[in-house]
Amino acid sequence: MTLKTQVSVTLDEDYAELLVYTQDSGMDENFISGERDSALCAAVRIIGEDKYSLLNNGKPIHYPTSSYAVVPVGSGILKNPYLFRKSDGSYGLIAGNNNKGSKAYLFDSEDLITFQNERLLSLNEASVSVQDPFALYDEKIDAYRIRWTDDKGIYYETVTDLKRIFSVSEIEVLNRPVLEGGSLPIVSGLVSNLKLTKTEYERVSRHYSRVINIAVETIPPLTIQSGCSVQPPNKIKALYSDGSFKYLGVQWENEDLLAVRTYSKGTYKIKGTVEQIRYPDPFIKYRADPHITKSNDGYYYFTASYPINGDQDLEGYDRIVLRRSQTLEGLAGTVELNGMAEPGVHEIVIWDEKHSTSNGRYIWAPEIHQINGNWFIFFTASTSKNNLWALHPAVIACKGDGDPFKKENWDTEAHFNIPYTGDNIAFNSFSLDMTYFESGGQHYVAWAQYVEAGPSSILIATINPEQPWILSSKSVILSEPSYAWEKATDGNGMINEGPSVIKRDGTVYLAFSASSVNWSYCIGVLSISEGENLLEVENWVKINYPVLETNDLDNQNGPGHNSFTVDKFGNPIIVYHARTPGEKEGSGNGGLGDPGRHARIKPVHFTEDGSLVFSMTPEEELNPMFKDIYLDLIVKD
Repeated sequence: MTLKTQVSVTLDEDYAELLVYTQDSGMDENFISGERDSALCAAVRIIGEDKYSLLNNGKPIHYPTSSYAVVPVGSGILKNPYLFRKSDGSYGLIAGNNNKGSKAYLFDSEDLITFQNERLLSLNEASVSVQDPFALYDEKIDAYRIRWTDDKGIYYETVTDLKRIFSVSEIEVLNRPVLEGGSLPIVSGLVSNLKLTKTEYERVSRHYSRVINIAVETIPPLTIQSGCSVQPPNKIKALYSDGSFKYLGVQWENEDLLAVRTYSKGTYKIKGTVEQIRYPDPFIKYRADPHITKSNDGYYYFTASYPINGDQDLEGYDRIVLRRSQTLEGLAGTVELNGMAEPGVHEIVIWDEKHSTSNGRYIWAPEIHQINGNWFIFFTASTSKNNLWALHPAVIACKGDGDPFKKENWDTEAHFNIPYTGDNIAFNSFSLDMTYFESGGQHYVAWAQYVEAGPSSILIATINPEQPWILSSKSVILSEPSYAWEKATDGNGMINEGPSVIKRDGTVYLAFSASSVNWSYCIGVLSISEGENLLEVENWVKINYPVLETNDLDNQNGPGHNSFTVDKFGNPIIVYHARTPGEKEGSGNGGLGDPGRHARIKPVHFTEDGSLVFSMTPEEELNPMFKDIYLDLIVKD
């Protein structure tokens, strides 16, 4: 048998090794048995070195589709994964399908970063249990050899084109390659070790390693004419290990500036400090589902879900609050459970369900948006005063003189969102968490909804920007939860919710939340090029592991339901809520009745290849050794 389009793979000298394996999460008891722990982890080391460096901070780089997904592929459990080179120079990943049944998992990869085309490969027709499979391409026969064991310890060999069995024969030994040397990370089961070229190593390592600040750009001497004012640059370029950069502010020593004699020829050295704002943590207490937007009126606006203090509290989740400040830091402050703000923090109630005839609690996840110059707030409310769970997205508009910080300018009655004619899906069931964004001149909303008997999913549609509660297209199911990390740990099924959008260099990134309102809450990401049709699901790419979770953060549990804003230099900021471990506030039950979900903010970093980093530490954003800088100022005649 001859395979089509076979290419002999010629490699450069081996430079490094890529280890793939599965690892116990330590929190497995709260998840589907085995699924969360069966995801693919990876580590690398340069040949000759002993210690492996964990990729993706030791977290999985790939999950199989969960057995609880709408359309599951297999068991959701990878057993003893094995990575191999294919005949065309790309890569394959094979693993046991929980080491049960006659089929094995198989994935393709072009770059060792994304693994696609998930499928099951049948390795025998006798329903013999396939365990611990591995594959190697054999140039002599121009085909692949796959070996595995069954539960009786009998060994088989097969030759395949990765689509169908060519032959099966019994052999005496498995001969799965054994890893030699190296200090291994904690693994579960067998490991796989692939030799890498230097180019492959650098690509994989750059994508999955922690991004750190390695330098700040040197500021060239500044020359001014005698008598001119001194205007040193107010920002500096910070350089990072992956080739990316961002601009940080600079504060120059006033004493050095005053010492400059602008009417006398000479050279002066001015000391500066790279400005790195460290926001308080929590940023605002007792405010879940936080949303911040920076307006062209010079203000930052903040809103969030008003807290409930225990399940029997009738005054929680019942209003929309708003803050504003000319600085991002000015929004911060601790809010007591009785609603009284600390001195200097001004928060107003702009809408209360008790004054509405059509809206009832729960009032969740408000977002304030300016569309074509007009202010609107999107939020979730029940359509019945008597049924708190009859939830539906709604919108209120700001009228009067257009000042959003005046309560009297806002609608008393909200507009519940209306589906497009002929759309039998949008809002016909439990719906919430609507967000708004613009792309390519088109206006969109995205929200979470339980579709028919399925899980909570993310839907998208276009809207009329003058009446943003009216959809102008049929809704499209953009993302259904597919992986073990998207499963709710409280047994309420698979969850995608809380969408929010950030754009960068022609790419739209939609972040969403998954799992439960406890430590397991986390954030995932979908992306698409702005020039593509956003209503075509196939155009979106979903990262199949969470980009922010509890293990990424210090003293925070369950990050999720985020929004995005920018700092004073235009650098992106993620705004999200998370709990403080061990904190017992109100009911202390860790669920929706517990007010202890606090608003937090962190910088967002974009890597050189366009990936989002939400977990960068202050020391990674700015190495302390680069904090002090100097400028040579030259005064000429």
